[in-house]
Amino acid sequence: MTNEQIKKIFLLNGFKEKQQPNGEVDLNPYVYEAARALLAAELTTIQDEMFALTTESYKTGSNPMLEQCDAIIDKHLKGIEK
Repeated sequence: MTNEQIKKIFLLNGFKEKQQPNGEVDLNPYVYEAARALLAAELTTIQDEMFALTTESYKTGSNPMLEQCDAIIDKHLKGIEK
């Protein structure tokens, strides 16, 4: 998720931009960091749940769709880490 996407959501939810040390008006850097931390936490929870489903599917027979979903989650986790 880009800073612009995060900014749009936070501005729509009442956050205000402030003058930054570099002279630009923007959200404080910790807002972006917190947003990415929340996303990472939620994606990790989803990944854990999918892992549990995958583990269960191996007991009853492999389910390749779950493996593909896990790869998608991994890709998104890497995208929010900066």
